[in-house]
Amino acid sequence: MLSRLQLAPTLPSVHTFALAVFALAMIVPSSSLANTPRLETLYQWALEHDALYQQESQQISASQEIIPIRRASLRPNINLSAGANYNKAFNEAPTPDSSGSNQQWSVQLNQPLFDIVAWQRFRQAQATGNALSAQQRSLEQRLLIRVTESFLAVLRAQVALELTQAEHQAQKRRLKQIQQRYKAGSLPITDSLEAQAAFDLAQAELIAAQNTLSNQQTVFTTIIGQPAPQLPQLKAEFPITPPEPKDQTAWISQAHDFNPDLISLMAQEKVALAEKKLTNRAYLPVISLTSSFTSTSGFQANFDIPDQEITNIGINATMPLYRGGGIKAAKREAEWNLQASKTAVELKKRQLSEDITTTYSTIITDIQRVKAQQQAVKSAKAALKATEASYRAGSREIVDVLLSEQQLYAAENSYANARYDYFFNSLKLHQAAGSLELKLILALDKWFE
Repeated sequence: MLSRLQLAPTLPSVHTFALAVFALAMIVPSSSLANTPRLETLYQWALEHDALYQQESQQISASQEIIPIRRASLRPNINLSAGANYNKAFNEAPTPDSSGSNQQWSVQLNQPLFDIVAWQRFRQAQATGNALSAQQRSLEQRLLIRVTESFLAVLRAQVALELTQAEHQAQKRRLKQIQQRYKAGSLPITDSLEAQAAFDLAQAELIAAQNTLSNQQTVFTTIIGQPAPQLPQLKAEFPITPPEPKDQTAWISQAHDFNPDLISLMAQEKVALAEKKLTNRAYLPVISLTSSFTSTSGFQANFDIPDQEITNIGINATMPLYRGGGIKAAKREAEWNLQASKTAVELKKRQLSEDITTTYSTIITDIQRVKAQQQAVKSAKAALKATEASYRAGSREIVDVLLSEQQLYAAENSYANARYDYFFNSLKLHQAAGSLELKLILALDKWFE
């Protein structure tokens, strides 16, 4: 930020000093900013504390257990069972009462030998796992975008508050000076009333800016799980350059290869294809190896029953013949789901092409906006200087000076927001292309202080 103009002694203004301090804070790191957390640190805090991310990540982790669950259906199943019985018979005389007991335990083993449906469901689970892994990457990217968006929202609010505070101080000092000159009879009452109105408006805007900053800090605290710290500022020398590569087609091609949401949808298409193959093989038999060992012992009517041990080994085969038309209905359902999955993939590709095209165009516009706003700040400074000179010469009214000051503050705020828009939209472009990774954030951290 450029320093403010110095006013003539006849028209002193505190906004010169206040905004110079603000501009210096935006460029030169102070001792308080030296220990501010980097964007990468803020992201790590959000990974640990953001409840929304934790919930969705935990749901993904739970869903990934489908792979070992489906694998278990291909492995041996071993069961142990045991039991004991006691019985007593009450007989009429002269037959004595009798009693008895027996104990039994057994081990059963079942090993699928041929179960194409179970095998297909396992392969289907592997495709589901690939989709879930892509969803996890997408979740991490969305969290990074949320952290950055909230981070920039706090910075925007801080800039707005700094400018509003400076304007408030300027209007306060100007009001005091004009009231003194009005009492001395050198200014009309209209100047005093206009200065009072400007100060009252600055007071209201200051209250609103403080509330906005507080609200944005609250949102940011919810994401990172701790009180919002002093945040680093974007350096004045942060480069505002077109995206690399400069060809939109290259970005679209990269998105079709690496965007995690698209990768997830393509994996879900494979899941749907596996389901279709599964329904086509639903009539195939299931062949299993079964084996069991049973041991029985006991006594009856005071006589021991000989212990008995039985071992069974066999092969079982089951084959569905008719299930009320359910198999054919399942085939039709699987076919429709497959077509829907293919449509979802195609739709996502078109959306990515649209998102990248519009985001790329927005970034180019942001670059032009930054240059234009930077020039607007210079022009507003020159206009304010000329207006103040005319006011001292008596050819302009005090309201003209106040409006020029407001225009300068608005230009400063718009310039800062244009730079933040460029930064955020650049991250959005990388998100769409699937290249938004932690190493990119580490590279961008050097532009904060």
